[in-house]
Amino acid sequence: MAAQFAPQELMSYYHHPLLDLASPVGPGVLPAADMTPRDFISRFHRSNGKKLKLGIGNTIYPIKNKIERRSLEVSMINAGVSPASFDRVNLMTKGDRGFGNQLYLKEVARRVGRVDMVGCFGCGVGDEMLEVARFLRPRRIVGYEYLNYEQAWTYATELLAQQGIEAQFLQCDLRNPVSMPVERADILLSFAVLEHLHSLDDTFKNLRPLLKNDGWFSAIWGPLWYTFSGDHIAGELGFEHGYDHVVLTASEYIHWYSVHPRNADAIRRGEGTWLDMGLISFAQYAEYIDKIEQHFGAVGWLAWAISSEGLVWRVAHRKKWERMLLDNPHIGPLDLLLKSVAILVRSSAE
Repeated sequence: MAAQFAPQELMSYYHHPLLDLASPVGPGVLPAADMTPRDFISRFHRSNGKKLKLGIGNTIYPIKNKIERRSLEVSMINAGVSPASFDRVNLMTKGDRGFGNQLYLKEVARRVGRVDMVGCFGCGVGDEMLEVARFLRPRRIVGYEYLNYEQAWTYATELLAQQGIEAQFLQCDLRNPVSMPVERADILLSFAVLEHLHSLDDTFKNLRPLLKNDGWFSAIWGPLWYTFSGDHIAGELGFEHGYDHVVLTASEYIHWYSVHPRNADAIRRGEGTWLDMGLISFAQYAEYIDKIEQHFGAVGWLAWAISSEGLVWRVAHRKKWERMLLDNPHIGPLDLLLKSVAILVRSSAE
C-alpha cells in the first residue's frame, strides 16, 4: 500500500518522499565527455515517409481534436475532474497524437510571429532547433544543455548556417546562473524538459535573465509524474504496471526502479540514472502552472494531452484507482490523467 499522509502534513505543494530517498546530485562540474550518439545524423533528417505522415497528421489532427473534445471532457468528468478546470484549456487531445512539436510550433508562430532571437533550453543534440528555425525564422538561436553533444552541435550549427541562421550552444547547469554574457531572447522554448527539472524555482530564476522583459516563455512537456507511466518506464512492464510509480511506497519504488530492465545494467556498470542525477520532477500540474506564472507571467495559451491509457486503466481497475486517490490525498483525478502540457506565456516586465 502506498504511504498515506494526513491533510495537515501536506504543504502548499506535496513533498515527494523520493526527494529524501533518491539523493539527486546538486549543481557541480558539468559532464565533460561528448555524449553524441552514433546515429545522431538521422535525427536531423526525416525520411520522405515520415514527412508525409507528419504532413497528413498536421492536417487531420486539428480537426480530430475539435471533434473529440466534448467526449473527452465527459470521460474526464466521469473520472472526477472538475469541469471548471477546462476553462483555461485552448486545446485538448486524447493521447499524444495531435500534440506534436510541429503543431505546437505552428501555434506559437501564429501567436508570436517571427522573432529575432530564440533560446532553447534543454536542447539536447540540437535537432529540434531546426524545427524552431523552420517555423520562427529567427536571426539567431542559442541552445542551453547540461550534457555535452559537441559533435552534434557542430553539425546543427552548419545546417542552420545554410539557412542564414546563427547558432550557439552553451553547456551549462541551469540550476546555476549562466556565467557568460548571452544576448537576451525574444522567446525561450523547450521540448520535453520541464518534467526533468528537480527544482522549478532554481531553473526558472536562472532562465528569467535570459529572456527580454516583454519576451515569451514557451514549453511543451510530459509525461507528468503521476500520470500513466509518468516516470517514463512503468508502462514498459505492461499495461497493468502503468501506475506502479504511484502505487508503490517510496522505498518499494527505489528497489523497483533499480531492477527495472531499463536501469539494471546501467546501475551494475555504475552509471547514473535519471533519478540519481536528479532529472525527474515530482511536480503536480498546478505547481507547474503556478511557478511558470510566478516567474514569467500569466498563461496566454494552454494545451493538454490526456492519457488514453489512463482513461482505460481507470475503468479496468476502478477499485485500484479509488485506492490510489485515497492513499495519495495530495493528488486528484486530473493528475492521474494529464499526460502532457503545452503553454505560451507573454512575459511580464521585471
